[in-house]
Amino acid sequence: MALLWKALGLCVIGAILASALKKTSPPMALLVALGACVGALCLLAAQAERLAAFCRQIVVLTGLDETVFTPLVKILGVGIVVRVGSEICKDAEYNGAAAVVELTGAMVAAGVSIPLWEAVWRIVQSIL
Repeated sequence: MALLWKALGLCVIGAILASALKKTSPPMALLVALGACVGALCLLAAQAERLAAFCRQIVVLTGLDETVFTPLVKILGVGIVVRVGSEICKDAEYNGAAAVVELTGAMVAAGVSIPLWEAVWRIVQSIL
């Protein structure tokens, strides 16, 4: 919970500073906002490692095939990166770039999910 408050505080302070700078220096405002985002993401690195360790433990304990579980984790990562990237583009008022980031994320997620679809297809074939 403390991590949430730290990240929230960093992002709110960054947003306030960026808003103050936006009128006089839009590029500097964008850099301040990006700096706050990078700082918050760095705070999350330890939590991400805990989550990755937990996922590895689930794979070992359940005997799940990693080729099925790994795409789920990758899709989660793609979603997070796309969300942050799209919002940064929108903050910079580049809505077209934000749309391209979102479309690219959807295509990458679809590509990463192919092993899941193959596993589903194998299950369906074995039933038939």
